[in-house]
Amino acid sequence: MVTPCHSSSLDPLWRASTLWLADGLSVKDGGELPMNHFLVQVQSKGHTTIRDGSYSNEHWESNDDKMENENNKDHGLARSGDRLLVYCSSEVSNKDLPSKDYRMSLAFSVDVRSVSKDRTTFELGDLKWFSNPLKRKTIKYKIDKGEMDRIFLKCGTQGFNITKLESVAVEQILAIVEPKIPPSFPSYDRHQTALRRVRRAVQAAVRHLRGRFQRRDRG
Repeated sequence: MVTPCHSSSLDPLWRASTLWLADGLSVKDGGELPMNHFLVQVQSKGHTTIRDGSYSNEHWESNDDKMENENNKDHGLARSGDRLLVYCSSEVSNKDLPSKDYRMSLAFSVDVRSVSKDRTTFELGDLKWFSNPLKRKTIKYKIDKGEMDRIFLKCGTQGFNITKLESVAVEQILAIVEPKIPPSFPSYDRHQTALRRVRRAVQAAVRHLRGRFQRRDRG
């Protein structure tokens, strides 16, 4: 595990990523660079291999098909310490997921621990399921509203496998799938109860002092 190093010189995305999943790898190459994030779509076989700790794709080893190469070329950019944000397609069975909410959803993240020399196989860390998985229909809705980058339209499309995400797109998606829980504050009723207790205590103290003064005056 890499211990996050906090520095004001690093960009906000690096800091946000470290806060988001602080127990995962947060830097790469000896702690010199911020991690990259990749959007990955998996079917049943790919999901199974990721759970077993590695991932590769049959199209990564061939450049014969131009369309497949276009859908998969970014796999060559991944390095140790990067993070995959994984969309589970309709072919992933519900029995392999925490619940049906994770099927056809942006479902979990996983860190890249190492990459093979030919860049066709990733060795991975533990899966971290999102607390708020994002369904495909919700992704489309948020894109239409301008709340998410159009790059996420790739989720659920035939042939798509992996693409590198820009910083803005990462910030958008992390805010949705792992929303920060605001600090809790006492409710209005609790405030009112506390004020009533203070008021009663003050009134009792005033009565006590008034009684003492009255007794002293009579004496």
